[in-house]
Amino acid sequence: MQENFTDNQLVELINDGKYEYLQFLISRYMPYIIKGAGRYNVSGLDIEDFIQEGVLAIFSAVKSFNDDKASFKTFVCLCIDRAMSSALARASGAAKHIPDSLISPI
Repeated sequence: MQENFTDNQLVELINDGKYEYLQFLISRYMPYIIKGAGRYNVSGLDIEDFIQEGVLAIFSAVKSFNDDKASFKTFVCLCIDRAMSSALARASGAAKHIPDSLISPI
């Protein structure tokens, strides 16, 4: 039955408090998340971290979606890409800022 709902209909149902539809929306975009996680996985972070960022991006996209500006698919894909890119930037930045007290001489 949920296969018949459009993304916009699912977003509306979720925002009306019917959170059981969120899982269906996540499963609809999971192939995109997994593909994106594979692209970003060269950094050394676990692929599960990128998948988690993608799933959280879907929830955030549902909450902030405005159908006057773009389709949900376009918006959520942009949110997923940005979330994964931000996770990569945070991980890269964290490695650069190791306190001197934690570095031991060779």
